[in-house]
Amino acid sequence: MSFFKRHGLRLVSGLLLVGILAMVAFSLSWKNNVKHLNTKVSSVSKEQTSITLQKDSIESIVVSLTDSVGVLDSVTDYYESLDFQLEIARSQYGKAIYALEEEILAGDNPTKIMYLTLDDGPYDRTHDFLDILDSCSINATFFVLGKPKMKAVYERILREGHLLANHTYSHRIRTGLYRSTSSFIEDVEKLDRFICDEFGLPTNNVVRFPGGSYQAFSLRRPIIDSLHSMGYQYVDWTGSTHDSSDSCLTADSAFFNATLDCDHDIDVLLMHDFSKISLAALPRIITNFRERNYTFFPLVKESHVMGR
Repeated sequence: MSFFKRHGLRLVSGLLLVGILAMVAFSLSWKNNVKHLNTKVSSVSKEQTSITLQKDSIESIVVSLTDSVGVLDSVTDYYESLDFQLEIARSQYGKAIYALEEEILAGDNPTKIMYLTLDDGPYDRTHDFLDILDSCSINATFFVLGKPKMKAVYERILREGHLLANHTYSHRIRTGLYRSTSSFIEDVEKLDRFICDEFGLPTNNVVRFPGGSYQAFSLRRPIIDSLHSMGYQYVDWTGSTHDSSDSCLTADSAFFNATLDCDHDIDVLLMHDFSKISLAALPRIITNFRERNYTFFPLVKESHVMGR
């Protein structure tokens, strides 16, 4: 019997089985390829959706930024108008004070004016002075220095209607402030930049020399001329509690110093808001001046006391 006859049936059966297995394998492979292709298509679709969403998001951001620029322009315009309004208000206030002083000095008005000034701050104790001023409904002038860590105190001074005036940035009387005219002017300008940068407005162009104008000695006149050329005025004082010079000062003696020194139609009282003695004497000082027909105002550069 030939090999084919003996094994033909098995051979055919084997070939059929191999063919079937091959077809099954091909079918499984095709299904896997289709599944993989579907996965790829789904992934591409998701990526397209993500890109579309990102595109929409970017377009939305662009629109938002465009709107923000418009809002920013509006805000800028608003604050520029506020600066203009502030300048107008200051100018009107300055003219009103000047006119009132003219009447007083001419003898046409029995009122007296007290400019209450506090130097060298702000300090933590400045809050206590502000509390008293607030309870008495008085606005004062604070001749401040550059103290970046005291921002909240500057803000309260401004918020409650008092004026910030320029006492130089450093107060370095013995270490370079009075070395030259330029060293003094640079310190004045540094404080104005600090106040403007931090709080968005300049000081009121009134300067007080640390230690008083005569502390500048031979530089006094050149410094004053430079200040005037820049639009600044300076002021000293007509009376003081002597809280920076009398180591034996008491509240009683601070009261008497202030009330005896100040006896003019227009006065400028000097105190320092580091002094707990002046703080203790302040309510009595205010009461005394009111009984003597004084009205309290913040200083302005238009006042007749400039240069005193």
